[in-house]
Amino acid sequence: GCFTGLRISDIINLKQENINNDTIVVNTLKTGTKAIIPLNKYSRIIYDRYKSVDKYNLFQSISNQKMNTYLKELGKLAEINTPVQIIRYCGAERLEKLVPKYEVLTSHVARKTFITNAMIKGMTTEVIMDITTHSSYKAFKRYFKVVDEQKRSQMNNAFN
Repeated sequence: GCFTGLRISDIINLKQENINNDTIVVNTLKTGTKAIIPLNKYSRIIYDRYKSVDKYNLFQSISNQKMNTYLKELGKLAEINTPVQIIRYCGAERLEKLVPKYEVLTSHVARKTFITNAMIKGMTTEVIMDITTHSSYKAFKRYFKVVDEQKRSQMNNAFN
């Protein structure tokens, strides 16, 4: 997910037939939109590792809920403890709490990570949106975060 931008549902359903000529071609489950994603050096390594495990499916089936449980456990073991502020609303009442970062790890973080890293590495918004099958910029922009490193780099490039 971090290297393709695919949703967990699409990753779990990947089959050998979805990958040809170093390209993933899949109709996404959520929207039915056709995604065409060239493999990069990272996704190619993962594909090469799993392609011979099962002649049909690339990965073992797992529910999104179980995957999220495992990610939280791994995050805790890896001591990803940076406090993160969670803001929720109950009617008009704003509820805030701090939780360790591992508590907010989900499979969807991989998709957000792909988008943010792709932007940092210079991919255009249009290409990223095509890969991730976002049809509107409004929906897409929720997925990326301009990181301080990117701001600093672009500020230095523009004015130094």
